[in-house]
Amino acid sequence: MLQKYMVRALALLFILIISLVCAFGIYPTLDCSINDIDNSFYGKTFLDRSGRVFHQKLSEREEKSFFSSLDEFPDDLKTIVIASEDRYFYNHFGFNLASIARAFIDFVKNGKFSSGASTIDMQVARIIWPKLRKRKYKLAQIFQAIKLNIHFSKKQILSYYLNTIPFGKQVIGFQEACRAFYSVRC
Repeated sequence: MLQKYMVRALALLFILIISLVCAFGIYPTLDCSINDIDNSFYGKTFLDRSGRVFHQKLSEREEKSFFSSLDEFPDDLKTIVIASEDRYFYNHFGFNLASIARAFIDFVKNGKFSSGASTIDMQVARIIWPKLRKRKYKLAQIFQAIKLNIHFSKKQILSYYLNTIPFGKQVIGFQEACRAFYSVRC
C-alpha cells in the first residue's frame, strides 16, 4: 500500500519537475538538433547482377550500418523487440513514468540501479546524440525522446531503432547483424 502511494507521489513530483523545467526552460542545453538524423549514420551497399553484396562502404562513423525500411523487418522481430525493450512503446510519448518510478524505487531500496527505465525512444535519442549516454543527462534524454515523438511517428522511431542498435564489431542494426553474423537477410 505504501509503495502505491510512493509511486503516485513520485509521479506527481516528476510531473511538477517537468512542468517547471518546461515553464522556465532550464533543461540541459545540448547541441541536439532534430536535424542530426540524416544519412551520415548509414553506409552504402553495392550489389552485383545476382543481388549479392560485392562491396560495402562504411558510414561516416566508420560503422557497418545500412538502412532498411520497417517493412523489410519480420513482424515477429518487431513484436519481440517491443516486448523485450519497451512493451508500452505505443502507449507513451517518449518516456514511461511508471518505469522511471520503478527504477527510482529499486534504487532507493537497493542503493543501486538494478533495472533500467529507458524506452525505445530514449535509446534512439542516446544513439543519435551520444553525449546523452551519461546518467546526468537522463532528463535531457527524456526531452529529446519527446522531441522525437513530436517530429516522427512511432513507426519511424521503431525503424530508426532497428537500423541503429549497436551489436559490436562495428555492426549497427538488425539487418547488418543478420548479414554479418549469420550471412542471411533478416
